[in-house]
Amino acid sequence: MTIESKPFGSIDVDDRQRLRFPDGLFGFEDLTRFALLDSAQPPFYWLQSLERGDTAFVLIKPELFRPDYTPDLMP
Repeated sequence: MTIESKPFGSIDVDDRQRLRFPDGLFGFEDLTRFALLDSAQPPFYWLQSLERGDTAFVLIKPELFRPDYTPDLMP
């Protein structure tokens, strides 16, 4: 699948990179389909919306900064 991405322009995305959030993300509930993309600058990643090419989020593993990080997830 070819997508338009904010960080990379037009790129091919493998099915294994695609993620679906049925309820969207907080503040972006209307966006439910995303692709996880490697960044040119590790240790970062991009979470690119497949519905809006101008919407992408920078991600990083929080354990790199806080090895004791344990999120409190609601049931």
